[in-house]
Amino acid sequence: MKLLNNQKGIAMPLALITLLVSSLLGTALWQYGVNHALQVARSKEKMQTYYIARSGADAIAQHITSNPSAAAQLIAATGGSNRARGNVGNGFFEVRVARSAANANLLQVMSVGRLNGGSSVSSEVVFNMPAQTRRVTAFARAITQTSSEPLDLNNMDVTGVVYSSGQIQSFVGGFANHVDAGLAANPSAFIPSLPTGTLSRTGNHVTVSPGFHYPEIITTGNGDITFVTGAKNTTVQVVVDRLEADRNIILQGDGRLEIFITGSAEIKTGNNRTANRANNEGNLIVYIKDDASFALQANVDFHGYIYGPGANVYVQSGQTSIFGSVVAKRLLRRPNNPNGPNGDLAHRPLAVGTEPIIQVGYRRGHWSD
Repeated sequence: MKLLNNQKGIAMPLALITLLVSSLLGTALWQYGVNHALQVARSKEKMQTYYIARSGADAIAQHITSNPSAAAQLIAATGGSNRARGNVGNGFFEVRVARSAANANLLQVMSVGRLNGGSSVSSEVVFNMPAQTRRVTAFARAITQTSSEPLDLNNMDVTGVVYSSGQIQSFVGGFANHVDAGLAANPSAFIPSLPTGTLSRTGNHVTVSPGFHYPEIITTGNGDITFVTGAKNTTVQVVVDRLEADRNIILQGDGRLEIFITGSAEIKTGNNRTANRANNEGNLIVYIKDDASFALQANVDFHGYIYGPGANVYVQSGQTSIFGSVVAKRLLRRPNNPNGPNGDLAHRPLAVGTEPIIQVGYRRGHWSD
């Protein structure tokens, strides 16, 4: 009887313990279910933001690949707290473009994906884009105009092929209404960074040493500008913000001179003046930064190649002759004059294999998640 009475006394605590364990287990299972549901939801949101981030980076990378000059613009536009933003599905991405601190030739596209509605979930990806250079035959024709505006050649005699992305007026020679995409490379992408130079002056004449950046190179009073170019099969470079030549431009030496114009250039020589000597066209290449300008304002023989796919080139006088090639956004007579150029242009093709590297682009690299 005592044993049975003891067992009856134990039943109540056991029932209470069982109830407590069941309650704790139920609570734990409920909490697990809630956490699991939240985890699934967050995982879904994380995946969504990840692909939104990749979509943003991929779109910017594709834009840079197709438009190499856009890299510098995006770096400037997305610096500091600024970001390029776009919408994808039920979310949006914020992109920043910068050069790698460890490798200046590596461009990095950093994108963060977020969801609309205030979710705190986000994902960040980095797309690496190594820089690359390639040769293009930019000077294979006499004239290339990249603007879609009409190219008026009513007052110009052209020997050679003319390309334009707009209508070509009054030209009898062979041409194609087409422009290669590679020709649109902004020269600012490959303007060298050079120390500031000091000009050597003798009377009205100026001698320019290579390998320097000059704020201005100006001559007056029938002064010549002489560029020292060095030995044959070498290339020297000069960067100048403003160039004004009052008389001859002389290349002293047998090397190639590459002049980078960042602001404006005006060759306003009188009769029987020469920019570079005859049969030496391949040793003078003028690069013009986007929105800068290059003007031949008087009677002059220019022997060389002009490359400014985002710049205006002005040829004013009917006695002006260009021997070489011109790549420009617009080819006009003079500033504020909508008429076409006035002069002669005789195409002189560069020898095979001597086209300069004028295209700087980026190839698609790899993701860093």
